[in-house]
Amino acid sequence: MLLSLGYLNKEQLQWVYQEQAQSGESLERILTRKRMISVQQFQNAISRQYNTPFESLANFTYSEEAKRALGRIISQKYAEKNMVLPISLERNRFKLALFDPQNMVQVMYELKSMYPQFIISCILIAQESHPGLPEVAGIANRSGGCLLYTSPSPR
Repeated sequence: MLLSLGYLNKEQLQWVYQEQAQSGESLERILTRKRMISVQQFQNAISRQYNTPFESLANFTYSEEAKRALGRIISQKYAEKNMVLPISLERNRFKLALFDPQNMVQVMYELKSMYPQFIISCILIAQESHPGLPEVAGIANRSGGCLLYTSPSPR
């Protein structure tokens, strides 16, 4: 996708893959650290590749009622393990945010089998914290800057 969008040429992409193999860093980290593309360009490419929108959580908040309802669906343990964040439940529409789109198919399959009554949609969110969000939304920072859901739940 990075090639087809014109963000990188073949030689640059080959170099990035070699760098990734040697360093173990993510493609995003290498590309943005080396200033080969911006974070927004990387998010655009991932969004297109997975046909899933990127959204910012900069102004996102939960009500106490929403935190309890979402905590009954997605436990903290499941959220941490799968790098997901429940966003909303309106009637039978459940919205889920993912930090890692590579596990989207597995997560969707699991959740659809556990909750067939819900129409589940996904968004992608960046692995960076947003000021004020942890206190307001019941979300905590984890090493690496990932946001994780922390409301208690029976699962």
